[in-house]
Amino acid sequence: MLTPGEGRAGNQHTIQPLTTSPKEIPTPATTLPPKINKEIKKAQEAIPQKKEVKQEQKKITEKPTIEPRKVEKMVPKPKTVNQKEVQKNIQNKIQQLKAKALQEKITQLKEAMLENKIREIAQQLKENSQTQSGVGNIKAQGSGVGNQDKLFSDYLSVVQGIIHSNWFMDQNLIPNNKLVTRVKIVIDANGKIINASIVKSSGNPYYDRTVITAINNSTLPPVPKRYLNNRNTLDLVLNFFIKE
Repeated sequence: MLTPGEGRAGNQHTIQPLTTSPKEIPTPATTLPPKINKEIKKAQEAIPQKKEVKQEQKKITEKPTIEPRKVEKMVPKPKTVNQKEVQKNIQNKIQQLKAKALQEKITQLKEAMLENKIREIAQQLKENSQTQSGVGNIKAQGSGVGNQDKLFSDYLSVVQGIIHSNWFMDQNLIPNNKLVTRVKIVIDANGKIINASIVKSSGNPYYDRTVITAINNSTLPPVPKRYLNNRNTLDLVLNFFIKE
C-alpha cells in the first residue's frame, strides 16, 4: 500500500496544486454589423411617422367648431329735440282738448233743449187729447227702459200722441170695438221709424193696415241719448185698440 507521497519505487512525489486560472468564456460581441443597425434605425424612424399621420388624419375628420358670431346691439343715437316742434304739438293738443270740451258742451245743451222740447210737446198733446175724441187708443207695452223715469214717460206720450194724430179709419169697416193690434217699432237716434212689424194681428186686415199706415206717416222727435240701446236705437211695443 502506497502512502501519499510514495511512488512504486518508493520515491516520494509531491502533488503540486493547480495554479492556472480557468479560461474565461468569450462573450458574444454586442456590436451589430452596420447594415443591420441601419435597418433597425429605419424601422424606428418609421413608427412615429405613422402615428403622426394617423393623428393628422384624425384632425382632418373632426368637425371644426364654429364659434357663434357676436351680434352687437345697435344703440340708437339720441334724437335732437326741436323745441319749436314740441311747442307746436303742445298747442295743437290744447286746441284739440278745447274743441272736444266745446263739442261736449254743445251736445249737453242740445240734449237739454231736446228734453225740454219733449216735455213741452207731451204737455200739449195731453191738453189736446182732452178735447179730441180720436178713433182709438195707443198704449205702450213694457219697454224695459225705466218706466218710472218722467222724461221717458213724456217721450212715450209724444210717440203715442203723434202716431195717434195720423191714425184714421172707416168705422163702418170695423165690425166690433174689441180689435187690438200689437206692433213693434224701431226708432233711430234722430227719431226716424226704421222698422214697424206686427207682433199680434187683430184678425182684421183693414184694421192692421190703418195701424201700419199711421206709424209710417209719423215723424218723431230725436230719442234722448240715455234711452238708446247698443244698436243706437229705441225699440217699443205699442198696442192699438178701439176706443170705447
